[in-house]
Amino acid sequence: MDSLNNISDDYKRLPPLWIIFKAFQSLKEIIFFGIFLSVISGTRYFPLSFTYVKWIIVIYSIYKIIAVVFEWKHFRYKLDNKGIHIKSGRFIRTSRYVPYERIQGINEYTPFFHRLIGLTILLLDVGGNDQKGSIKLDMLTHKNADEIKRTIANFSSISLEEFEQTQRNKDRNQNYNTQRHIHYEISNKEIIIGSIVSLKMLLFFTFLFSIYENFNNIFSIELKLDSILSFFSSTWWSFILGILLLVIFSTIYGIITTYLRFGRMKVTSDYNRIYITKGIFNKTEYSIPKNKIQAVSINYSFLQKLTGLVKVRIISTIEKDNEEVPTSNILFPFINKDKAKSLINEMLPEFRVHKDMIPIPKTSIIVKLLRTSYVWLLTPILVYFFFPSFWYLTVLISLYILISQIIGGLYNSYSLKSESIQLKKCTLFINIFITSHSKVEEFNFSQSLLQRFFGLASFPVTTKENPVKITKMLDVPFEVAREFYVRYKEKTTYFTNTLLNK
Repeated sequence: MDSLNNISDDYKRLPPLWIIFKAFQSLKEIIFFGIFLSVISGTRYFPLSFTYVKWIIVIYSIYKIIAVVFEWKHFRYKLDNKGIHIKSGRFIRTSRYVPYERIQGINEYTPFFHRLIGLTILLLDVGGNDQKGSIKLDMLTHKNADEIKRTIANFSSISLEEFEQTQRNKDRNQNYNTQRHIHYEISNKEIIIGSIVSLKMLLFFTFLFSIYENFNNIFSIELKLDSILSFFSSTWWSFILGILLLVIFSTIYGIITTYLRFGRMKVTSDYNRIYITKGIFNKTEYSIPKNKIQAVSINYSFLQKLTGLVKVRIISTIEKDNEEVPTSNILFPFINKDKAKSLINEMLPEFRVHKDMIPIPKTSIIVKLLRTSYVWLLTPILVYFFFPSFWYLTVLISLYILISQIIGGLYNSYSLKSESIQLKKCTLFINIFITSHSKVEEFNFSQSLLQRFFGLASFPVTTKENPVKITKMLDVPFEVAREFYVRYKEKTTYFTNTLLNK
């Protein structure tokens, strides 16, 4: 194997440019630390003069620079024919060895700065729920990254054919490859409509507030802000103009942020894995083993229902997002509902979506209202005695609880056909949870005194995730819950006995 011949006995370092990059990343932290100390200096919480504060900032800056240099100096890695060796640490040095067979996936992430200088980041998923669940190799050339991926593909559970297929599909102008199918490419129409109906524009006000907070700590812009607000509130036409400008700018902001995050998103798959590529400035490429997927979740609000768009998430046992190398559990951010169901059936036949679902009994509305009565009855009383000026909040809270419980009783439904489990839960948001019998870790059912009177029961479905995910279905007929429990128990016993006989 060519990659094996290229394996070196010498440890490799990250490029010295990494020091400068990390130093600039630390600069923002140093600046905000300095602003924080400057604000609280001289107060009774921090009774030190600004002269001492300057020295604290200088010492902290020197510490951050030394820590970055030591982190670069001590970080080294080496690949042999059995695994990858990692040496790391700032002031306390550690050594780590990871066999290739433990590597479950390779994610490639190319932030905007890395793209400018022709470098990339590799994140090796080695399983686990802690910070050691991944190995990050920063500022690699694309050639070195490909060599590392090829070496790992030769020896790990990630097939070499899978890696070579990735290489062939890197060029967008190449012909369609029949072994790796393209299922979904996001359109500009989906980005625009999806950003509007998902209310991404509301983040614009958070964005404006953060700008105000940051600049107001350095420059006094409060007077200028007051004059701007006075202008837009002076006449009715200026007030309408201000509202229109806010709507326009917030909509543009929502579309731009959504486009930067999901632009050029493509979902492909082969027999073993699902591959997702997304991002404009910060490009992310990652793969998800199909055998690690435990369930699929379809989510949408009533506003999104009007446009027919839904969001599809996957529930898996792979490691959660690395704070510097983001992956995601979003399979389709904005996609037509019928198309989403068709693609799920095509890509993940184990999680087949059923159109026909059985609604829970309408008598469950009474149970749901009585179960939550302590909230929508006690809240007005507590607010009346302790926070009378916030009386309108009690109206909103009580209405939300009452409406969501009534909607749940009318539209919650389930399907427990053969190996498939499909649960639909409705409030002001709709969630459809889809899994299979083989992915269920634990199943039981319970019946409260109130449910017993109406012949109802509840059951939680536990699936693997980091941590485990428990999806609870309330107020189904008691006979249905008991029948499924018996069926699950029989299949689990049969599967256990089969393993023991082997």
